[in-house]
Amino acid sequence: MWNRERIERYANTVLVMGTGPRVEIDLRRPLTEGDRVALRALGLTGAFAIITADNPLGQHAPDSHNEVAEETLEAHIRRLGVRYVPATGCSPDRSHCEDGFAVELHRRAAREVAEEFRQDALFWYDGKDFWLDGAVMEMEPVGLPLVEGT
Repeated sequence: MWNRERIERYANTVLVMGTGPRVEIDLRRPLTEGDRVALRALGLTGAFAIITADNPLGQHAPDSHNEVAEETLEAHIRRLGVRYVPATGCSPDRSHCEDGFAVELHRRAAREVAEEFRQDALFWYDGKDFWLDGAVMEMEPVGLPLVEGT
């Protein structure tokens, strides 16, 4: 069940993307044009999703399980033949991080992949802004950063 507290946990994420030059996006703050330019420099030139395979259904899983799930997710993405880059979502204090990928997929296809890997939600970038989208846990998309009253 989605409630304000759960949505805020997702919305208080810092994304770290790429392998060479890394791009850091704090989802608590509005994106700048510099952020958008940095994302394009990673090769992410259009819409994309941030998908993880870690901790299915929001339940903590052992590191060994998450590592196998991440490898399986990456192999699945490779078979799709789409552009992707490593992406890690972390709490602001970095006490909790989940590895995943920024994947250039259509929104519906991204949800299907996230559902297959039993993820409650994913992050969606529409080319301008980030959104929190439900996957296994259905919800209306929520624009990020959160605005009072949402």
